[in-house]
Amino acid sequence: PTPRHAMSFNGRYSFTAGALRGLALGANARFQQGHTIGGISVAGQVVIPAKFTDDIYVISPFASYRRKFGRVTWTTQVNVQNVFDRMSYQGGNYRNNRLTDPRQYVFTNTLGF
Repeated sequence: PTPRHAMSFNGRYSFTAGALRGLALGANARFQQGHTIGGISVAGQVVIPAKFTDDIYVISPFASYRRKFGRVTWTTQVNVQNVFDRMSYQGGNYRNNRLTDPRQYVFTNTLGF
């Protein structure tokens, strides 16, 4: 099998003072190298030819805000996964389909006591 390369980066910056105190901004970036998917032959006849998947870059930013009210901590966060809606087939063969997830918006609220 051909080796595949992947890389990811996670970054976050939290504002701890001033007017933006409690705000945090960050992103996750992921790279996955394309690879060859072998074709399918029946009795020496090629039924489905071999193909090569695309390299893919997926970027997912997020923003969160945390505030404390007495003994209760409230946090709200929005994640935009696959912000540029990059779609690519990343399965290992024709039988096991695996597309990258489409753009998603995830909103989360948390209360801590």
